[in-house]
Amino acid sequence: MTTVARQLLSRSLPRLIQSSAETRSWHTFTQSFSSNSTSTPSSKFGSNLLEILQESIDSSKPTLKLGLSSDMVPSTGPKENLFDSIDSKSIFSSSYYLSRSSGAHILHISANKNNTICTLTDSTGATLCWTSAGTCGLKKAARGTSDAGHQAVLALTEKVESKNITMSNGIHLRIAGFGPGREQAFRAVRAAGWSIVRISDYTSYRHAGCRPRKKRRL
Repeated sequence: MTTVARQLLSRSLPRLIQSSAETRSWHTFTQSFSSNSTSTPSSKFGSNLLEILQESIDSSKPTLKLGLSSDMVPSTGPKENLFDSIDSKSIFSSSYYLSRSSGAHILHISANKNNTICTLTDSTGATLCWTSAGTCGLKKAARGTSDAGHQAVLALTEKVESKNITMSNGIHLRIAGFGPGREQAFRAVRAAGWSIVRISDYTSYRHAGCRPRKKRRL
């Protein structure tokens, strides 16, 4: 042990002994009063003194106060599953969720920059028929016009009639792309008289994805 440590120990040791002695004497004093608290005090001053001492004794004891009522404390019984009280049939019975057994056909319209493709499938996703602006006789730049979407939907309606496909349960329209034939294809579907049950937009949009092509300089 170094000389500095010895000096610090010699200075702090008397203080520790004195504080421990004071604490021991205080506990002895409070215990003597608490043991005699059962007896009836002889005066009002004595009763007040006993109450003050009892409060000091109770406050000296370590207590943990959380401020929780009995209702807020969880019970120790078996845990209750909250999902058991939810009726799944009432949630998934809405028309928003179209099951495969609903019988509604799905019409996929892909409106690209250079072509418009229409595909009709059943509720399970099996392809029934399809058309595009190219199969309608449009060539090269004509496939990238607004009239291309209108012609593709008209050709699809003719195929549906020739194959005797019934649309009694309606169709689920799924559109993808921002091509020029997008708006005209949607108007042609409404003009066909088919009942549209649901419309979904599945256009893929990048969020700061790959680096774009170099712009052409003229």
